[in-house]
Amino acid sequence: MKCRRGRRGSLLTNADVRLGVVWSRPEPGPAQADVALHADASYSAEQPEDCVSAVGGLGDVDGDGLADLLIGAYKNGEAGQGAGQAYLILGKPSGWGYGVSLDQADASFLGEAPDDGAGFRIDGAG
Repeated sequence: MKCRRGRRGSLLTNADVRLGVVWSRPEPGPAQADVALHADASYSAEQPEDCVSAVGGLGDVDGDGLADLLIGAYKNGEAGQGAGQAYLILGKPSGWGYGVSLDQADASFLGEAPDDGAGFRIDGAG
């Protein structure tokens, strides 16, 4: 399966964060180590075929004074093949994580039907 955007070891950026996309692997490879040097955070997909491809700075969703992230995985199949999923990562006083699986997200939002591609594009509101 090919992903249109986001690849193993790629660096996704927006105005708020440089996010290293690290696919699920038992041992980090050289590409992941290189990304970690330049990233503010890194999160791994639940499954390698999930195609993590978008990151959005949402501002402060929960009102705690810390910036929060939304990460999209548009081919996640939890709700049907290609339904997609978006993951909410709340900011923490210690900072965002490195090498954290997206199944540890604070919340997630599934596409409603197969091939919805939820999470393909992520934009903050307002």
